[in-house]
Amino acid sequence: MRTLLLSAAVAAVSTFTLVGCGGARSIAGWQDDTQKMLEPSNAAIKSCYDAALQKDRKLAGSVVITFEVERDTGHVKNANVDAARTTGGEALTKCIIDNIQDLKMDPPDPNQGEATFTWTFNSTAAAPAPADAAATADAPAT
Repeated sequence: MRTLLLSAAVAAVSTFTLVGCGGARSIAGWQDDTQKMLEPSNAAIKSCYDAALQKDRKLAGSVVITFEVERDTGHVKNANVDAARTTGGEALTKCIIDNIQDLKMDPPDPNQGEATFTWTFNSTAAAPAPADAAATADAPAT
């Protein structure tokens, strides 16, 4: 498995299965090329996580997406969440799927591939902003 660092807070791990016989890529080649295909989405996926953090400052977990890379065209298809292994939240998951579903592997391969990508998100809850800290300090005790 390969790990791709998207930022200090986000990592992706992939597995790949080749469907069919023969072809231009080995399993390792498929993994590398799939990772390269997904790399342009890293900034958008990081933005998905940043947006989710605005709603939940402690959001952490994994998003596991399965998808196919279509034979001969290289298009990503059938991108779906693996709900049993995903803990990253519905909005974050949808945002990731939206950002990968139109990708294309170039050059395509004569075989179809099946991939599972796991994005792991970690956050340290931020300290309150100075204005929030002052408001907290001035709040009456209960």
